[in-house]
Amino acid sequence: MSFTPESILFSLFTAVVAGLGSYFGYYVKARAELRAATEDLKQHVANEAELTRAIESEKLRVATEGAVGAEARQCIYALVAAVQSLLHSMCWLAWDATHRKTVRKALAELYDTEAHKLQPEILARQALLLRLDGPLYARLQRSIKELILLDVRFGETIVLSESNEATAITDFADLLSDSLALKNEIDVAFSGEAIGA
Repeated sequence: MSFTPESILFSLFTAVVAGLGSYFGYYVKARAELRAATEDLKQHVANEAELTRAIESEKLRVATEGAVGAEARQCIYALVAAVQSLLHSMCWLAWDATHRKTVRKALAELYDTEAHKLQPEILARQALLLRLDGPLYARLQRSIKELILLDVRFGETIVLSESNEATAITDFADLLSDSLALKNEIDVAFSGEAIGA
């Protein structure tokens, strides 16, 4: 075999072309792998960001539900306390007048003071309850209205006692019965079942 300058040049040219082809092949492959790795990293970062947003959104939802639940429990507790306190004052005044056969002015004034303090609290808590627990609000709405109307009757009977105590005492007996019935109705509205039934 003889080596001619053309064959040597051809061999060198072939080797250079093969070397360049191999170099560019590895270069392109490395670039493609780098691009694919970059795209994978971008997708991973996007997935992590989406997962973080979803987790934070869930945390916020749970925290909000917890806060609303706590606010609802506090509102319901305050409403129960105010309603039951007013009912107790009604029952006590009516019982006292019925059993003593007289309307004690001091007790009537105490009732008046307490009713004026509790009614705005009851109405405010009832309005808040509408936002926090619609079904409970719906169950209580009629009973709260009856409670306010019953308070009006108590006021009228207290005024009547100043001029006609005998009739007022008879009316207080009816009011005692109505107060106890309303208490049971309100207990049912709050709990869904009568207490002591």
